[in-house]
Amino acid sequence: TNIVKEIVETERAYSQQIQVLIFVFKAKLTFELMLSPRAIGTLFSNIESIYNAGLLFLADIEKEKGLPIEQQRFGEKFLQHFHYFQLY
Repeated sequence: TNIVKEIVETERAYSQQIQVLIFVFKAKLTFELMLSPRAIGTLFSNIESIYNAGLLFLADIEKEKGLPIEQQRFGEKFLQHFHYFQLY
């Protein structure tokens, strides 16, 4: 359905944006501008945990999307990954 497609696309885009934060901005601030570990921690606190949890959630909902519609259980996937949403 369109709603499922939108959820998957939004989560995919969000994961890509978090990836840029980690591998471009955080890396540049850490290795080129030599910000202190404390400053990096303050700016990016649990960004890797959010990124990794998001990738797991994305993989699950993409797999679910590939099932026949009568077998799709997106609500269960949201409940299984509820702890991920608490990282915020």
